[in-house]
Amino acid sequence: MRDTVNSQHTQDLYWYLLGSLVAAELLMSFSFLGYIEIKPLSITFACIPILVGGYLMGPLESTFLGMIFGLAHIWKSSASYMVDFGHSFAPFFGESPMKSFLSGVSAHALFGFLVGLLYLLAKKVPRWNLFWILFFSALARYLHSSLVYGALYILFPELGHRPMDAFKNLSTVNNIASSLFSMGIIFLVWSIQHSEAYQRFLFRIRAVNKFLFLEAHHQSSLMATVAIVSLMLVCSFMVALYFSHQISDMFQVKGYILSQTSYFDLFQLQIQFLLGMISLAFLVIVFLILNRRYSFYINIEAKMDALTGLLSRKIFCLFALTFWEK
Repeated sequence: MRDTVNSQHTQDLYWYLLGSLVAAELLMSFSFLGYIEIKPLSITFACIPILVGGYLMGPLESTFLGMIFGLAHIWKSSASYMVDFGHSFAPFFGESPMKSFLSGVSAHALFGFLVGLLYLLAKKVPRWNLFWILFFSALARYLHSSLVYGALYILFPELGHRPMDAFKNLSTVNNIASSLFSMGIIFLVWSIQHSEAYQRFLFRIRAVNKFLFLEAHHQSSLMATVAIVSLMLVCSFMVALYFSHQISDMFQVKGYILSQTSYFDLFQLQIQFLLGMISLAFLVIVFLILNRRYSFYINIEAKMDALTGLLSRKIFCLFALTFWEK
């Protein structure tokens, strides 16, 4: 799987793409970007990064993205104000934390795996592969719902949910709108992937890696990005804990005593907010890094001879001196 991906993307672009999809998943899960409710429409977009990952990368990556979606869903369901249905996915509530964890993660991970597998099979169809890709994208919402209901049916039969419940409202406006939106996003990704501009972008990114003296720089940029995001994650928890404690003290001064449950809800909401902000920051960092690499190639291209494609004598000597020093 990794070799297949690397044939289309450079190794560091693979990790940037996967990291960006994880960030997009968290951003959608913890913001209105993933859920839009304009009555009578109620559309869910949180599964889109899983679909994009399954189409662009494969079952392994989409399974991982499904697990991220499941963990985010578990965290949101752990709030005390969630309805009883939501608490079925919260290990912190109820008498079966392991069942709650499995129902929250396994259904979403299985959804990611099946989506990636279906896209992989669709790509192998000699003809009409785009049709099948869009067809599976349209069915993704129902597949996800049936797997969630199936997990509840197996692990929590007392709730009375069945896998077929996902198809009860098959022709409602919400379901049709969500399916059309999923198809539109995947078609957009397909169009970009097969466009001349995208192929030119990939060529230039690969060309940058041919300058071996910059390879260590690009690896250090990737490691620095991971380190910065990890540090931001740790700091976010510290900030969330501080603000939750300060809010609790403020209420106490005003004469309102927060229970431990309310304190946990405040902390939980702070974490959701900060994870959303970190995800947004990560996407900006990835954009800046790729833009810098792209700009580097444009700068080098400007110093090449347009007819032969060879470097000018001055730049060639600079590269030769760099290799000699190494």
